[in-house]
Formats: sequence, C-alpha cells, structure tokens
Amino acid sequence: LGKHLISADLPAVTDITIYEPFWERFITKTGTIGVNTAGSPRIELHFRHVSRPHQRRQDIYKHAHLLPKNSA
Repeated sequence: LGKHLISADLPAVTDITIYEPFWERFITKTGTIGVNTAGSPRIELHFRHVSRPHQRRQDIYKHAHLLPKNSA
C-alpha cells in the first residue's frame, strides 16, 4: 500500500487552473484544479473530480490571503 504526499504552503500559491471537460462540467458538475506555487514553472498539484471547482478556487485564494475578504 503505497502513499505519495505533496504539499504546498498557501502563501506560495501563485496560480490556480481549472479544467472542466464537457462530461465533468455538465454531467457530474466536477472539474480538475491545478495549483502552481512560487518557484516552479509548472502545476505541482492536481485535484481531480472536485465538485464546484470555481468555488474551491475562490476558497483557496481566500485562505491564501490573495483575495480581499469581501470578494466571492
């Protein structure tokens, strides 16, 4: 039973990408979130089959203090 763990500090988050193929967007209402952090030119973290990915993106930015608290 293997395990692979990747983590990133929230203040290091620089970019969040959302990928929603047709099937996921309209049928399952999920998507894939990609997270890039400072110091790397590529996406390091991928979260697949995330419900409401745009809301999750906003949540990540809020917790990383990248958006004003009244923005939603």
